Amino acid sequence: MLALPAVPASAQDLAPLQDRVQRLERSINDLKAHVLGGRPLPSDSAGAAATAPPSGDDRAAAGLKVQALETEIRELTNRLEEIDFTVRRLNDRMDKLVADIDFRLTAIERNLAAGGGAPPAAGQGPAGDGSNSSAGGVAPGPRNLGTVSPEALERVPAPAENGAAGGSESAALAAPARPVETPAAAGGTPQEAYNAAFDMLRSKRFGEAESAFSGFLASYPEHELAGNAQYWLGETYYVQQDYESAAGAFLEGYKKYRGSSKAPDNLLKLGMTLTKLGQNKDACAVFDELRDRYPDAAQTLLRRADSERRRAGC
Repeated sequence: MLALPAVPASAQDLAPLQDRVQRLERSINDLKAHVLGGRPLPSDSAGAAATAPPSGDDRAAAGLKVQALETEIRELTNRLEEIDFTVRRLNDRMDKLVADIDFRLTAIERNLAAGGGAPPAAGQGPAGDGSNSSAGGVAPGPRNLGTVSPEALERVPAPAENGAAGGSESAALAAPARPVETPAAAGGTPQEAYNAAFDMLRSKRFGEAESAFSGFLASYPEHELAGNAQYWLGETYYVQQDYESAAGAFLEGYKKYRGSSKAPDNLLKLGMTLTKLGQNKDACAVFDELRDRYPDAAQTLLRRADSERRRAGC
């Protein structure tokens, strides 16, 4: 019997985070009304007396609280994006696994009915995309590499011009090249442009998402969402198996947007991409840099980094 792996997250898991974001947004709106219009904050006590218009100190304190709430909303939104993207990837893998199992079972039944014959090997069915096959050769032994050296970073390939995919497998996965009109090009807001690009990524229109995120970065390089856009640009390359361009994009995201909440994610994916490229020594240095520079990063991310370090033979 083949046991299917359980999917660790589902759309239902997003509900608590979404509820929390909505509550925070309502709190921000109440605080803004309190600060700007002098309207009293909502009270949980029935019949509570209306408060006096806020003083200067009250306005300053409320302003700081608004900023803190807005920061928390951004962090929660980033987390929602990560979970949503991961769930979709896991669902795709499950669909491929089920299709592969169905293909193999059907082949076995046909062979038995015909009088024997070996069943097809795993990966020969319609779902066999080679993405889970291990790289050849023996991984290097453990090393104490410290932080990432400038020489190691210089060896990271730059992104391909015009988003050229690396290899026939990448080209097969990429969407047909055609102009993509994003809200940025149509005169929309930066948030609309970012949302449009992310929707393309979630819809697996990777070629279009690549162009959209590149356009966003060209139009809004200093926007607060630029660090996120740079990370997701790297993901569009990674899922298309264009690992050289992905490595360059993740490195650019780490170097240019170190203050972004995506900086630790950029280092993690840079290390994973270097492992895909066979540059295990440099990958180990990147994983060490992640641990040293971001010891307080999310535990799930740090555990993933430890797992990838072992995979790279660090």
